[in-house]
Amino acid sequence: MSTASTSTFAAIRLIAGREVLARIRTRAFLVGTGLMLLLAVGGGIALSLIVDHDSSPSTPTPTAVVAAGLSDAQRSAITATAEQLGAPVTLSEASADRARSEVDAGTSVAAVIDSDGTVTVYSKSDLSDSLQAAIRGGLATSQIQTALADAHVDPNALAAESKVAVQRANDAPDREIGERVVIAMVGLILLTYAIMQAGPAVSTGVIEEKSSRIVEILLAAVRPGALMAGKIIGIGLVSLLQLVLIGAAALLTVTATGLLTLPTVALSTALIALVGFVLGYLFFAALFAAAGSMVSRIEDSAGTVLPVTMFAFVSVYSGLFVVINPDSALAPYLTWIPPFSVSAVPIRIALGELSLLGAVGPTALMAAATAGCIWVAARIYRHSVLYSGAKVSWGQALRTR
Repeated sequence: MSTASTSTFAAIRLIAGREVLARIRTRAFLVGTGLMLLLAVGGGIALSLIVDHDSSPSTPTPTAVVAAGLSDAQRSAITATAEQLGAPVTLSEASADRARSEVDAGTSVAAVIDSDGTVTVYSKSDLSDSLQAAIRGGLATSQIQTALADAHVDPNALAAESKVAVQRANDAPDREIGERVVIAMVGLILLTYAIMQAGPAVSTGVIEEKSSRIVEILLAAVRPGALMAGKIIGIGLVSLLQLVLIGAAALLTVTATGLLTLPTVALSTALIALVGFVLGYLFFAALFAAAGSMVSRIEDSAGTVLPVTMFAFVSVYSGLFVVINPDSALAPYLTWIPPFSVSAVPIRIALGELSLLGAVGPTALMAAATAGCIWVAARIYRHSVLYSGAKVSWGQALRTR
């Protein structure tokens, strides 16, 4: 490696280290990170309490039913069927007249009376569907078991020989889809927060250095490309630190509270989201650096920085469209179009629409697009960062040779 290359890398490392130390010591970073950590942990705990409260199945109260003239097999079959249906019953035995009296008095909900082989269900009001199914299903099961026994057929052996294969259609609702959507939305929020916070910080830092003329002193010692790269890397490392801390806190919280039952999906989504953050941040941070170099005052930055901000916002939030419409014909195209793939790829992985292997191609294409964007932005930065006076438009900056 040449001495020039070594000095360039040393300059990049020095500038990046300066950015990291300067930003992690600020009150804004410490307070902002602390609040986001509290929000991640507190939100996970609160959500787990809400889910546990709403989703915890309460033990159903057994329904009082009185039987008259039923055999032991019939009573056992009714009780077992009711348990399977999730509507347990307490079945007591009494005479026919006593059974009707208990129903009239409200002691029992229904009376199942067998009179000379004819079964009658007596009640004061309509029975629930589950109770009716339990009584009818139990009596039918008892009759089948009796018929099989008379034919010298073992019911247990017959059940063992009966093989039923249940196959779910491809478009059947996934019971894990709700959890996958939550993982996807959390990943999208963190990715949006990181990129939309770090990108404008790059342009603001460039404009401040340019307006204070510090950039002229720095460029006397380092090359423009090294200065731009060091600033982008330093701010990116700070944002990545925030992203990892907040994401890890949220993941540990929901896992510890039992809210998350898909750790593999969450981990794969987190890993690909980190890759998406790195590529997406480099892509947009280069554009933000170029936009910042084209103006001399923050007051004049709206015309150059705002288009980049809107472009980043639309690109990152395209993942929300994928969450809402995962089966849309546009979703596969967004997966392959940089920089929309930054959010579309991790979201589709979380939803189970894309495998890790299927993400290799879109990620490689995004990496190539990022490299091209950095080259163009570095060219603009090099020609514009020392220019003072009226702001430079994007058209003028791109035409500069």
